[in-house]
Amino acid sequence: MRTTGFEPSLHRIRFRSVLRMVFSEVLLIICLFHQCATETEVPVAITDSGNVSGVRSEIGGRKIDAFLGIPYAEPPVGELRFQKPRPAKAWNGTYPATQKPTPCKQLLLPIFAGIMLNYSSASEDCLYLNVWRPASACETPQSCEGNLPVVVFVDGNVFQWADSSLFVNDPANFVALTDVVFVTLNYRVGIFGFLSLEDSDIPGNMGLWDQNLALKWVQANIKNFGGDPSNVTLSGQSAGAASVGLHAISPHSNNLFKRIVMQSGSPLSLVIGLFFKGVGKFTTITGALGCYDLSRTLDKQKKDILSCLQEKEASRIVEDVQRVDFIKQMFAPIDGDDFLPSRVLSVDAYNNLSTTEILLGTVKNEGPVFLSHLKAAFPRFGDLILSEYRLVAILVMSQMLDIPVWQSRMIATAYFGGPDEKRKAPEEVEAIFAEMFGDAIFYCPSQIMADILTQQQGVNVYRYVFVHRPSYSLWPESFGVAHSDDLPYTMGSLLFVNDTTRITAPFGAKGKEALSSAHYTADEKSFMEEIVTAWGTFYTDGKPKVPLTGGKWPRYTFDEPWVIYLEPNNYTTIVEPKRKICEVWKPVLLRESKPEDRSFFQEEESTKEETKTNEVDNTGQIATSPSTFLCSALILFISFAGLTLC
Repeated sequence: MRTTGFEPSLHRIRFRSVLRMVFSEVLLIICLFHQCATETEVPVAITDSGNVSGVRSEIGGRKIDAFLGIPYAEPPVGELRFQKPRPAKAWNGTYPATQKPTPCKQLLLPIFAGIMLNYSSASEDCLYLNVWRPASACETPQSCEGNLPVVVFVDGNVFQWADSSLFVNDPANFVALTDVVFVTLNYRVGIFGFLSLEDSDIPGNMGLWDQNLALKWVQANIKNFGGDPSNVTLSGQSAGAASVGLHAISPHSNNLFKRIVMQSGSPLSLVIGLFFKGVGKFTTITGALGCYDLSRTLDKQKKDILSCLQEKEASRIVEDVQRVDFIKQMFAPIDGDDFLPSRVLSVDAYNNLSTTEILLGTVKNEGPVFLSHLKAAFPRFGDLILSEYRLVAILVMSQMLDIPVWQSRMIATAYFGGPDEKRKAPEEVEAIFAEMFGDAIFYCPSQIMADILTQQQGVNVYRYVFVHRPSYSLWPESFGVAHSDDLPYTMGSLLFVNDTTRITAPFGAKGKEALSSAHYTADEKSFMEEIVTAWGTFYTDGKPKVPLTGGKWPRYTFDEPWVIYLEPNNYTTIVEPKRKICEVWKPVLLRESKPEDRSFFQEEESTKEETKTNEVDNTGQIATSPSTFLCSALILFISFAGLTLC
């Protein structure tokens, strides 16, 4: 029998699982003998794989049960790496679901001011989920008649990072404030979740298949936690929101949920993924990992490449990927496969949406965080955009979005004006770049998707823009309401912002110190409770109510595009303010056919000559050395694509 080198790891995983279960059984027996616990104090639930015990706590005077780290799939190690997940095997006894799970293997994630999430202790044995419920949902494991609405939340950062154990993703307070059962989950990300050759040998989208299996687990088991499997809302933020939208169009996730919430993301956000795809990317990264033989054709070594990748230590893969260029570190979902047969950037993909109730929105300023990462990754970027901002915008957008120069020039003109316009001030240039990135990746994908679904599918859509800058924000004032600023409010996790007991290992000492000094106001606490109530009503019946007043949240339609601005003590209903600029993005975000793989340098000769001879800088003079700035802009783009999406 062929050995893979992973047998010791598998034995250790199984041994730890058995040890945890034995330890849990011993504790339960001791507690029973000493009368230190009752059946109601140690919550137990029944699953298809076996019983699980959780932990009971009290928040705001209400008792809630948490079942943390329930296995929903076998560890994806050895020959299961880069393969679809398999359901977790049954266990004997009671599984102790009492600790948040270790996150999946992923790269280091820079945050700000030298703070990063360090995932060096992450594991491939990571496919676990967490369930929170009101303690009153079930009197006993055998008598669970709660039948409460269910939320399944997917977090994520550009499909390279995800961690259900982060404090900001903790819904314990949300459950204490509402009558819902809340589920969060880990799934594979980065190279482990989305490496693809776009064929049957290494198909990709493993992270989406993980999420799909977790949704099936919910359908099979959530009744035993007091939840209603026929009333499930699939919710997500950033890459998690894009994931939610992809499940809504995948035939494999049909009937696994009833409605969806997409915060700061949609499937159309995957326009950024066009630059991360292709056979060239696959051979480059597998070559860097020592698994691609340049002397052989790809077709003749696919199986050897897969075996090589499966035999490598996971930590070595992470280390090697961390060392390559940023763009080579990025892995995105693909379409045209079994999971996503339809072209995601096409109107036709949304003809058979598996939901008719959608809540979606963004924060006010999605782009500044990403611009800051770009400047940190490439120090010359700040100087270049100030001296040649129109040219840099044209070239970066052309490469990033896989569009011709004439189209990226139209986008640059929409934001910066024509070449004859007065030169803009440095701070204005940076603000415009930030807005352009935010519109391209978050705001306009959400707005255009809302138009598609209401105009062509008759879906009930409710939209919002989160416009409150947290008082405890660690970002500069110029960042405004930054990406992810809404999460502590929509998840109810504001209470945990400075709770050091909930700050997990990846933050490190510096991150923990920074967060421990964060303090929210009484108004913000009330605001959070109002947002939780609004989201809770949507999770319950698909009809959100305006916070504070409890009034009817107006539907967004193509003819009446109502959007609610959310901030403390002020919930304003306005007409969609950015439809005009989003029309500029529409041909980029919706494409009738899949573009052929091409290089920027394969543009038609006339286009190249036009770029060289006609490009004018913002002083009305001929731009100096376009080819020099072209090279610089392409290098900048590599830095941008690798660091700035979350």
